[in-house]
Amino acid sequence: MDFTPPAASVHLYPTGIKLMQRHDGFSLIELMTVLVIIGVIATVGIPAFQDTIQSGRITQATNNMLGFLQLARSEAVTRRAPITVCASSDQANCTANTTWAQGAVMLQGATLIKAMSAAGTNVTINGAGNTLTYRSDGTLANAEAISICDTRGAESSRQISITVIGQARSGANTTCP
Repeated sequence: MDFTPPAASVHLYPTGIKLMQRHDGFSLIELMTVLVIIGVIATVGIPAFQDTIQSGRITQATNNMLGFLQLARSEAVTRRAPITVCASSDQANCTANTTWAQGAVMLQGATLIKAMSAAGTNVTINGAGNTLTYRSDGTLANAEAISICDTRGAESSRQISITVIGQARSGANTTCP
């Protein structure tokens, strides 16, 4: 069977009828659907992302404070001298009426050993006082607790517990001042 193309004079389509032209791109309905999906994802995702950022700030503040206290204990034992850790707003001296969230310093007598910068945004760090002194054997006179909180309250907060033998540990906190 032979197939021969139609003659040039034969029209496949009646004259006067225009063929639908093909358009590249997206229709308005497709674009609106994508925008609605993006809106739903943003509505659900942004609050969860903000919660993750706040949790990261609490974790960072806890780790910074915990490391600072562990270093102070180590310095007291290494130097065989009392080491004072206190809240400081200028990261140079102990400052009265200052919270731990504003920063802290580690001192041997009047000599600055190390400074810790202020905690992140919306993070509060509170303890029984604003000064701890490690004895030369790494112990404290009294056990202490430091609460690290943010605007979300106790369910997301942390607590650093320091025993009389000077060990500092972090754990869940039950209250935020």
